[in-house]
Amino acid sequence: MSLLIVKHTARKGLGVFANAHLWRGLRMCLSQTVEIDKPTSGSMADAYAWQHQGRYLIPLSNISLINHSSRPNARVEFAPSTEDPKRFTAAIVTLREIRRGTEVTVSYGVKPWWKKGSK
Repeated sequence: MSLLIVKHTARKGLGVFANAHLWRGLRMCLSQTVEIDKPTSGSMADAYAWQHQGRYLIPLSNISLINHSSRPNARVEFAPSTEDPKRFTAAIVTLREIRRGTEVTVSYGVKPWWKKGSK
């Protein structure tokens, strides 16, 4: 059984949800990433790229579908790949217990694109 599943949310389109009870500090969904050039603001790549150590990385997994929250229950961590230290892997780490059926969210670390024009 997969610990995470992708489902439609009421307001955000697709999202990632706990498919089991997840305990605090759980590291899961280890994923390779691809590095891209700095994306154009508002582009598709801009919506899915994470900035890490001056690089722009897109995880090749459902990590890219995790929605933002100002009160996240998880975070995304990047680490050098064990296969190629010039590349990175991404993982989701839970910040607290997450019940089955609850949406897994992270802080994007910046003001989300849909709020940049608001005060």
